[in-house]
Amino acid sequence: MYNFIKKSRKNTDQILYIRISLYILKQNITATMQYRDQQKYFDILKRYENKFDSRELHDYKMFLKRHKDEEDLDRLSLKKLKGLYEKYYLNREKKNYDHLFKKPDEENKSE
Repeated sequence: MYNFIKKSRKNTDQILYIRISLYILKQNITATMQYRDQQKYFDILKRYENKFDSRELHDYKMFLKRHKDEEDLDRLSLKKLKGLYEKYYLNREKKNYDHLFKKPDEENKSE
């Protein structure tokens, strides 16, 4: 009976160790992804700093200082940063100009 309890405790300890390891790994991956997302937002918003109003510029500079100190932004700050991104950055579709660069032979074949 004692051996069974000892084995059971060992298995429980192993399972607990695995769960803790996975949790720590997940946190590290999430933090890395969040840092990359922050970097992407700051790179894009850098071009639009002159369009910010005074409050937005103050918030942006505060977020940028925290980012340079390698701190992760909390949910509220990240939400505000995403709001600035959505407000100022327009992801326009690139126009397709291939029809202007076709050779005359290709135009005759298609007609």
